Amino acid sequence: MLKQKYFILKLIFILFVFLYFIHGFLYANELTGTQIMENVLQRENGDDASSNMRFDIIYRNGKKKVRNTKWLWIDLDGKNGIDEKFMFFFLSPPEIKDTAFLSWNYEKYDKDDDQWVYLPALRKTRRIASSSKHDSFFGTEFNYSDLNTRDLEEDTHTFLKTESFQNSECYIIENIPKDKKDVYSKIVAWVDPERWVALKVEFYNKKGEHLKTERIEWELVQEIWTATKMIMENHLNGNKTIVTINGFQYNDEFKEKLFHERTLKRGVR
Repeated sequence: MLKQKYFILKLIFILFVFLYFIHGFLYANELTGTQIMENVLQRENGDDASSNMRFDIIYRNGKKKVRNTKWLWIDLDGKNGIDEKFMFFFLSPPEIKDTAFLSWNYEKYDKDDDQWVYLPALRKTRRIASSSKHDSFFGTEFNYSDLNTRDLEEDTHTFLKTESFQNSECYIIENIPKDKKDVYSKIVAWVDPERWVALKVEFYNKKGEHLKTERIEWELVQEIWTATKMIMENHLNGNKTIVTINGFQYNDEFKEKLFHERTLKRGVR
């Protein structure tokens, strides 16, 4: 009798697991790649935010550099054609201290974002040319364009399949840039449908080579799923950058005028 009861419970458990994965597969098939990425972009992320970010740049030969920064961000939701604005203030090491970076990201994907960098040694703010936006962000494996939130219309999105990653049954979405001048030929994202966040992203260069992989860890902060660690690994040069994020604070009611060139010169307070 006991064996029979155990067998029935085991059968129910197996059936439950089977139905769970079947439901996930069918639900994914009901959604298009565009709808899945739209869910990711529409996930709650507050009206503004600030945090501390530490960049550990680890070279193939084992050498390491560290960059400590303060990051501020505001969501403008299309006001005056702008999606978002954000700033980085470098706190250390001494040779880069007081350097600052500002980005205005426009709603239209075919309009170049405006970006500036303040260089304290020259006491000047310089605009970053659009041709330089695919360059490394201060020696990291992130380029300037990696820092921006990609617009839904910027890519063509295709659902490929479901796959387990970090204990989540993810939807794998292939994103093909519409702009032929984009630095990437495709971007593949592993999306967790429970939280609508990307857990892994693969970047392919114009030659179709697997250039970089980003892995992202998330925590719930003020009821908002928040990236607290990002690891970007470059498969071609062997380097990687680890970004550790803490001190997150949402909805401080920043004023848009804060995100201006003059703030770069004044510094973070």
